[in-house]
Amino acid sequence: MLVTKKVALVVEGVGMLNIFAAGVLYSFNENNFDPFTLYLGVSAGSMSLASHLAGQYLRNYCVLMHCATSGAFISSWNYLRGGH
Repeated sequence: MLVTKKVALVVEGVGMLNIFAAGVLYSFNENNFDPFTLYLGVSAGSMSLASHLAGQYLRNYCVLMHCATSGAFISSWNYLRGGH
């Protein structure tokens, strides 16, 4: 009986913390590391995983960095004014 190992890649969400997952996926690409037979993404992780599988390796890193450094998205001033 031939036994094959199945290895899943699960990418978590957690909003802006997903930049870590985006970096890990980019590193996987740079090192040609892909032993996975199943891919699962949750929340923001599904966005990073979809971009990775589509070959858009730096897309989510760039999007998350833009949001993190944009005053329109995250701002102490907006918080003090009662914004979210």
